[in-house]
Amino acid sequence: MRYERNIRVLGEEGQKRLRESSVLIAGVGGLGSFVATELALTGVGTLILVDKDTIELSNLNRQILYTEKDIGKRKVEIAVRRLRDINPEVRVRGFHKDIREINEKADVYVDCLDNWEARTALACLAEKYEKPLVHGGVDSYNGQVGVFFSKDWIASKKGKQVSGNIAPVVGLVASLQSFITVQCLLGNINEEFLVLINAETFEFRKVRVK
Repeated sequence: MRYERNIRVLGEEGQKRLRESSVLIAGVGGLGSFVATELALTGVGTLILVDKDTIELSNLNRQILYTEKDIGKRKVEIAVRRLRDINPEVRVRGFHKDIREINEKADVYVDCLDNWEARTALACLAEKYEKPLVHGGVDSYNGQVGVFFSKDWIASKKGKQVSGNIAPVVGLVASLQSFITVQCLLGNINEEFLVLINAETFEFRKVRVK
């Protein structure tokens, strides 16, 4: 019954495929909080969370897994606990580490990071295991989200330091990341692309990478 509405869209085989899949989410801050929650709700079988930070008051305008009572605690530990409450059927593992220290295999890697050095390490990990990487980034009213099958895109897509963000725009980008991740797990995406978003003007532009 939990997945009845999912099955109406994905079918029983699609839901079974999600249950047998694993996703590594690098960063459980703004984007990662939304992505992890949505994938848990959707019924992805195994979620692997990687984040080396602790919770701060300034995180709480957009990081939906945490409350003021969690300030000072490790993000990964709180996120694992909350996600298990949201869906006890999902296996959730957490690593309080830098992504550069991780060598975990997954079916899809999701980039919810905030710096390009860490993104490069994640892209190399995804390429090592020949799995797709779902990228997301937010700056003010602008966002970008896409999927890549090699680390080559990193050199041409590096951006500036984020100036700020608000929950609705973060949630918009993260929801697209979640949907792309599900489509990758179902085998429905076989080309690289990037979507550029201006939430202030409601403009979306899809760019084919290759």
